[in-house]
Amino acid sequence: MKNRTPLVKIIGVGGCGCNTISSIEKQYAEKLNENFEFYGVDTDFISLKNQSLKNKVEIGSTGIGTAKDRMLGAQAAQESADKLREILRDADIVILSAGLSGGTGSGATGVIAHMAASDGAVVIASVTLPFYYDDNRKQESAQEALKSIKEEVPVVMPVANGEGVENENISFLEVLRATDKNIICLIEMINIVVNQAGYENLDFSEFMKVASTSGDAMIGIGEATGEQSLSLAINLARDSKSSSLSLKDAEKVALITMTAPDVSYKQIKDARMTLQNEINRQTEVYNGLYVDSAQEGAKVILFATGINSQKSLPHSTIETTEAGPMRQFDMDFFQDEGYFKGTDPTYIAGINYDKPTFIRRGVQIEK
Repeated sequence: MKNRTPLVKIIGVGGCGCNTISSIEKQYAEKLNENFEFYGVDTDFISLKNQSLKNKVEIGSTGIGTAKDRMLGAQAAQESADKLREILRDADIVILSAGLSGGTGSGATGVIAHMAASDGAVVIASVTLPFYYDDNRKQESAQEALKSIKEEVPVVMPVANGEGVENENISFLEVLRATDKNIICLIEMINIVVNQAGYENLDFSEFMKVASTSGDAMIGIGEATGEQSLSLAINLARDSKSSSLSLKDAEKVALITMTAPDVSYKQIKDARMTLQNEINRQTEVYNGLYVDSAQEGAKVILFATGINSQKSLPHSTIETTEAGPMRQFDMDFFQDEGYFKGTDPTYIAGINYDKPTFIRRGVQIEK
């Protein structure tokens, strides 16, 4: 990027991803500047044709989908590399949306991410895992796809369908749409950073620093009015995230605050203290304070990254023996995932809880 507004490309991959981006484009395309572009990428010609997206890219050579085979999804992306590189051209940030219950999103997302990163873009992926009641084969396939995507995408926002839903009488479509808010929050945050001047600017380089920190990520938005509107909005932003990740595990946090011109020093101080009480002392925080005369109360967007990364977890002690330091991952009996052979693993909200915690989180425990 040189002497121009940063270019953000938002890409839905596969049927689920295209549905998400199609819905968001309808809501936001006319409200955003030209530095935001929306695309849909799929192997299914009929599904792609029926999307309302302005920019559609069919990948692969068959046009009939992948039959939930992620290897075919990856192959289709590789076959259509020229098409994909064209839509990724000049992007500073690439936001990918995909569902991990099929083949195209599961297989093509990592390939597209690799292409984008190779061209110098910062890549963020918001991926949707199956409902907790979906069959074990689908759950296992989604976890394999997630692991593969994390090898190519530093920042991943995973959320399971139905996660955090308290009122089960709401419409099924509303549950599906709940996972859209990760990308909506990202769009709103980037739009403010790029296109507005603040009393306290969160500049683009700071946002990119947060957005480049490897690990799981979470983002949330909160709005409140009243005397403690800022502190309340921060808590609402924390609680509105669409995943079960903890803010305390984050390495970096970007905080955008939109408030009325008459905001008091006390409100700012109390709000910042509220955030400090929610995070680890080692967490790096980047603040942006923006004033809007039309804003009633406060609006907060909270973006946290580096969750569940190696750096964000405590180091264990090393016990030295005559043979030297011992590592649990060097021991054969720790290579097993931990569930009983011949039985199905227990999945809850897309997570295999029969795996020991240190394996689920990728922690190399030393002994």
